[in-house]
Amino acid sequence: MEPIAVSSILNPHYLQKVLEPLYSLGHWTECVYWLRGLNDTYRIRTAIQDGVPTI
Repeated sequence: MEPIAVSSILNPHYLQKVLEPLYSLGHWTECVYWLRGLNDTYRIRTAIQDGVPTI
């Protein structure tokens, strides 16, 4: 019997929708799947305001 799924990667737009209101990161300009592992990692970039990154 073959497995139903071999991997699951969260949709970056879903992550933004759920996490943006919970954390004061400012406006997200990019969210990409960055590193696969035991805990998958996503890279989030935000807009720079007043010359200072928001994260």
